[in-house]
Amino acid sequence: MKQTKNWFKEDLREKDLILCPIHRADHWSLVAIDTRTKTVNYLDSLQGSRNISPAPGIMKKFIEKYYRDKGETVKFKVKVRKDAPVQGNGFDCGVFTCK
Repeated sequence: MKQTKNWFKEDLREKDLILCPIHRADHWSLVAIDTRTKTVNYLDSLQGSRNISPAPGIMKKFIEKYYRDKGETVKFKVKVRKDAPVQGNGFDCGVFTCK
């Protein structure tokens, strides 16, 4: 988290939606942080990895710490999106992440 401190020129708390593409072990997925509802949404086109990925939990910790560092105590909830489309092969995850 220390390494990302200078990445942001604007206050993330003022954004409605923060999109975080995730690449791990040759697979793409997406974390979408909704600051209005205080929800970390996780979208993964592989059903098998939806519930085991550490990505949404890591991003939840990150955004809560970001708010704390700005003087606010906020709790975000993680929502693994079951309505994310499922890919039918082993190589289209990047396309699904973009969509």
